[in-house]
Amino acid sequence: MRRLRICIVGCGRAFQFFHSPALARSRRWELAAACDPDPDRLELAQHRHPDVRCFASLDDVPADLSLDAALIATPPSSHATLAREAMARGLAVLVEKPMALGADEARRLASAAQAAGSIVRIGFNRRFRRNYVELRDRVARPPAAALESLQYVWLADAARWYPALDADVELDALEQLVHDLGSHQADLFAWLTDRQIVEIEALSPHAGAHQGDTVEYRATFEDGLTARGVIGYGERYRERVRVVAADRVFSASPGGLLRVPSRAKGYLDLVERPLEVAHLGWSRLRRRPSMTAESFLLQLDSFAEAVLRRTPSAATDMATDADGLRAVLAVDACLRSMESGRVEALES
Repeated sequence: MRRLRICIVGCGRAFQFFHSPALARSRRWELAAACDPDPDRLELAQHRHPDVRCFASLDDVPADLSLDAALIATPPSSHATLAREAMARGLAVLVEKPMALGADEARRLASAAQAAGSIVRIGFNRRFRRNYVELRDRVARPPAAALESLQYVWLADAARWYPALDADVELDALEQLVHDLGSHQADLFAWLTDRQIVEIEALSPHAGAHQGDTVEYRATFEDGLTARGVIGYGERYRERVRVVAADRVFSASPGGLLRVPSRAKGYLDLVERPLEVAHLGWSRLRRRPSMTAESFLLQLDSFAEAVLRRTPSAATDMATDADGLRAVLAVDACLRSMESGRVEALES
């Protein structure tokens, strides 16, 4: 089987930290072209991928350069525009989350993809983390697992990762946070439970009362199930998804997936951190790739399946343009709730 040829548009941190190592390991993809207006970034891309051809922009890529797909990893404000440009060249598109910074742009991209019959997938890589895949197998419908509530706490390490948006996009720190991490959470909530979010209430902060780089909100699903999300940037990375079912509690963290009877859920906080440390140590001893590195590689494999099948409805684990639109609508509802202090329904 020939390796598919992909063009990366945007060679910043997301490419350097995640996509470049995954492409170097992939047996399904060949990095054929790289686009970025920064010559230093292009130089780094060529150093890592010696056969890549470099260009300042997607417009500069020759029409006769054989390509199968484009990976859009620029700042989010340009995602939708560049994705449509790639589709116009007949390319399948993998666009980093969020697919757009607003509902109107996201709708235009989704409509264009459907009208053209193009393959468009959104880079929600957490769908490919081992612990979340196992959690979904246990709680998603069908059958329903008598779920009572969900909680997702995600504090990114601000020293290692902070959202980098265009200088001319007027977003404050909390808006950037909700677009950056909240879009991931909204998609994962829906994917884990096989339910759609219908409304969101921001619990803190309200009406511009900014309390550091942290946001807490409650999402309600179509059947009344609720999920609590906490996102922020801190001094130390922390990520955990906890699902409470009728008789059991599931907790997914970097240490893996824990399953305990409901009566023992008070002990989870005592054992999770030691298990995370032990898991990371064991993985390093075995030289096993991190869950993050593995998730980006698995995402590329899934994207290759969608491209090879050449149908927009190809059954893969990746988020479609419709999933990406719903995540954007959830982010918009959360931002509106932060301003209004009320429960905000997702727009249709």
